[in-house]
Amino acid sequence: MKILVVGGTGTLGSALVSLLRKEHEVIAVGRSTGDYQVDIESKDSIKKMFEDIGPVDGIISTAGDGKMAPFQIQSDEDLDLAINSKLRGQIDLIRYGIHSVKENGFIIVTTGTASHTYMPGASSITMANVGLEGYIRAINVEQFNGVRVNAVSPFFIKETVEMMGFDVPNAVPAADTASVYKMVMDSDVSGIIADVNEYLNRG
Repeated sequence: MKILVVGGTGTLGSALVSLLRKEHEVIAVGRSTGDYQVDIESKDSIKKMFEDIGPVDGIISTAGDGKMAPFQIQSDEDLDLAINSKLRGQIDLIRYGIHSVKENGFIIVTTGTASHTYMPGASSITMANVGLEGYIRAINVEQFNGVRVNAVSPFFIKETVEMMGFDVPNAVPAADTASVYKMVMDSDVSGIIADVNEYLNRG
C-alpha cells in the first residue's frame, strides 16, 4: 500500500515510518524535513500536498502541536496553536485527505492521554484532543467511500519524556506505540479512539 505519514519525521512518526516501510510504500511528511513538507496549520499547504502526491491507500497523522501552561496565563497564541495545529490541522487532513484516499482505505489521526487524564498546564491540549475525538466519532455516522477514520491516543512516549528530562513511570517506547497504529490500520474498525495502553495490554 501507499501510505502518507504526516509527522513522519518526529520521534513517534519516525518509528511508525520504519515499521510500515517493511511492507509498504511510505511517504514521510514533516514540517521542514522528510520526503515532503507541509504546514498543517495552512489549508493551502495541505491541499497542495494532496494534489502533488495524488491517490494513496491511507493517511496517518502523528502531527499536531500544543503548549503546556497554566490556563490563567495562557496567551491567545498558546490557544491558537492547539486549535489550529492539534485540532483544526488534523481535521483538515481528514476533510481534504479523504478525497485522495482510495476506496476502502483509511485515515488515522492522533489525540493523546490529555483527553481523559487531566494534568496541570494541559487545558488547551485537552480541549484539542477532546474536540478531535468527538469529531472522529461524529463523522463516522456519515461513511464516505468506505474510508475508515480512526484515532490513536498514545500515552507518554518514552524517548520524548527522557529527552525532556521528565520522570514518567510506564512511558511507552515509540516503537511499541507505532505498533498500535499498525493494529488499527490492519483492522476493519472505524470511528474508534484506540488507547495505546489498552491495545498493548490485549496482547
